[in-house]
Amino acid sequence: MGIDLPEKIKILIVGAGSTGLMLAIMLAEKGIPFTIIDQKSATPTHSRSIGIHPPSISIFNRLGLLDTLMEKANKVTHGEAYIGSKPMGQIDFTKVDHAHPYILTVPQYHTEAVLEKKLADDYNIKVLRGIYLTTLTHFEKYCWAVLQNKSGKIQHGLKATYIIGCDGIGSTTRTLTGIGFEGSTYPDYYMMGDFEDNIGRRDFATVHLCKEGLVESFPHGINTRRWVVKTDHLIKKPAAQQIAEVAKERTGNYPDPETNTMTSGFRIKRFIADSFFHKRAILAGDAAHVNSPIGGQGMNLGWMDADYLAEVLPDAINKNSEEPIEEYSKKRRVKANIAASRAGFNTRIGRSFNSALLRKGLVSVMVNTPVSDYFIRSFTMLDLPSRNPELP
Repeated sequence: MGIDLPEKIKILIVGAGSTGLMLAIMLAEKGIPFTIIDQKSATPTHSRSIGIHPPSISIFNRLGLLDTLMEKANKVTHGEAYIGSKPMGQIDFTKVDHAHPYILTVPQYHTEAVLEKKLADDYNIKVLRGIYLTTLTHFEKYCWAVLQNKSGKIQHGLKATYIIGCDGIGSTTRTLTGIGFEGSTYPDYYMMGDFEDNIGRRDFATVHLCKEGLVESFPHGINTRRWVVKTDHLIKKPAAQQIAEVAKERTGNYPDPETNTMTSGFRIKRFIADSFFHKRAILAGDAAHVNSPIGGQGMNLGWMDADYLAEVLPDAINKNSEEPIEEYSKKRRVKANIAASRAGFNTRIGRSFNSALLRKGLVSVMVNTPVSDYFIRSFTMLDLPSRNPELP
């Protein structure tokens, strides 16, 4: 079977993760023709990113998807800070002036399934899976892309007015276009796992600053809680027992290893593309920027990229002008750098502190002073909206 595509299209979206699917829906809503491909032959089943912040909740509401998303989501309205196992105070997300003053927590595979279903049901558009971008040549008014299936035996060439790389940290679109990706890795390592929630208080996330390093827990989905634990070296495939024992040692809480559904280990990275637009290629999401996941803002940042891009692409195409996309690149790159700096701050807070007084002082400032209002807006991303004004 060949790759069933025309030889000339307006937009080629490479990558059908959370950013690519969101952008696809927004373009379909505006009647802009596109094709979306992904090299994965099946949708991922890992829970991955779980936090959906108020600006993104507004986007889902605007698209008519919030009720469906809520079917398997959890509302987090408070964050509780601890020094070890001792509670020190709370931040209340319901204090923010927004129609959705909470953080939704839901496995990423469910979020992406909701997006992909809308694309198919409402617009009769399917993701072409198992398709790789192998060659990309840029001309003045179009680019020439060569696609192939997994075996490499079937190839298809096409012209696209623009190609949009939503293909993650290892973006083929970015690499083939020659866009630099500058950054580094932090000397910070974590392991995380999903367990049955044996704490309750489903509206509370917890952050424990410990002498040995950070421990976080987030309720998500129906009855699951994610535990994130700082380690002193990379453990790529941690055992559920390891995570549970460290959590108990530092916080007093023991997630039951028998209920574990996922574990992973990771190192903190920070990278940003030199430009989000070069020649005929546009970058969005992790293809454009990668931040520390501590704080859970990376996926949301990609949706804000998509929201902005969907607004400016019609002008770019109809007026045959690159200025709107250049504006997208400049402004979204600024936002990405702000988010990256903030994520870096969150990561540094999570490091081990020998000084109990310093740990206590940091927590007290964050939750028990007027500065807490700043941290609430920061944690909920209300100071990093996309181009659109906030919608109910």
